[in-house]
Amino acid sequence: MTQMKKLPVDHILYGVPYLGWGINHIHDLMGAKPIIGGKHPGYGTHNALLGLGEIAYLEIIAPDPDQKVDAVWMNLDQLTKPKLFRWAAYSNDLTSTKRLCSKQGIDIGQIKAGSRKTPAGELLQWELTDPNLVLGDGLIPFFIDWGENGNPTPTLPKGCRLINLKSTHPNPAPLRLLLQRININMDVVESDEIRLIAQIQTPKGLIELT
Repeated sequence: MTQMKKLPVDHILYGVPYLGWGINHIHDLMGAKPIIGGKHPGYGTHNALLGLGEIAYLEIIAPDPDQKVDAVWMNLDQLTKPKLFRWAAYSNDLTSTKRLCSKQGIDIGQIKAGSRKTPAGELLQWELTDPNLVLGDGLIPFFIDWGENGNPTPTLPKGCRLINLKSTHPNPAPLRLLLQRININMDVVESDEIRLIAQIQTPKGLIELT
């Protein structure tokens, strides 16, 4: 089986209007069913998760109707259709990552703490750069550090594997160079449409999630 290029993918984010719909859609598409992750208190979102191999996972994320907030995280409530719209890269030293990006003129925002409770009551904690910043039209990732515990991939449903993550953009060369300068060698192909494209091996075969 083809292996994923060396990209520091922690997880990819698939935005949907309703979480239940997103779970069923991914189950039908891939033949593997995501599990409920939890709520992001104060951010107006909740999620479901599916493992994509040894280190990466898919996050299906939607506005949470039970939360009343002034602004929904990453403007999810403004998505007009389901979309693979962001991705997170892992880093074990966010301060150094922020410094590297700053040298290239990329402001990835402040490093903040995040957390959520799983349905079983376990508290997951992490640090991340600001995912509300849309960098490179959404193709430059935000960065996350799970600390000593690592991300939740080992506990998630198995059977799918991320083969590659690529993107399309009307002006790919400057974006490709900028990504390389922050140690991300992502394929950026010229196209009229700006898209993230995840190639995933699933029980139903190789699919592309966009």
